[in-house]
Amino acid sequence: MFATTTLNVASDDDLSMVELDYADRHLSMLLLIPQSPGGLEAVEANLTSAHVDELLANAVSEETALQLPRLELRAELPLEALLRKLGVTSAFDPATADFSGMLAGGGKDLYLSRARHQAFVQVDEHGTKAAAATAVVGSRHAAGSLIAVDHPFAFAIRDKTTGAMLFLGRIVDPR
Repeated sequence: MFATTTLNVASDDDLSMVELDYADRHLSMLLLIPQSPGGLEAVEANLTSAHVDELLANAVSEETALQLPRLELRAELPLEALLRKLGVTSAFDPATADFSGMLAGGGKDLYLSRARHQAFVQVDEHGTKAAAATAVVGSRHAAGSLIAVDHPFAFAIRDKTTGAMLFLGRIVDPR
């Protein structure tokens, strides 16, 4: 995809940032493009919300030619191990799980057996489609210039009102 339009752009020694506003202007996509084709890992290692905020604060609106690949990403992640690592352990243990506040009759026979997260992002000439869902399965006891995005880069979809990053991703082969 190729377009010349007015975009918010900023850069520092490590990366160039391009902000693509969506039609409602409440959301935007941030392209975080390493200055070096092999620099994605270094950019990711040093990327913080303060760094993104600084880039956004220093961004200038300028006529820019942007070359961006079409993207379609799907990811499915098992969450059990991550939740356990965060300390959510009793919910997965039939002997200690207590979801009685959520059950009619107050029974204590429900525990979590699985948790998964799925995400989808598609970017093309028509815009962006994105969706995410997390599911848990309960069980019962016993039961101004050209910016060519032609090397690995990261991206985020951001709520401009709250600053919350809604989706984060990385593209290692943009061809």
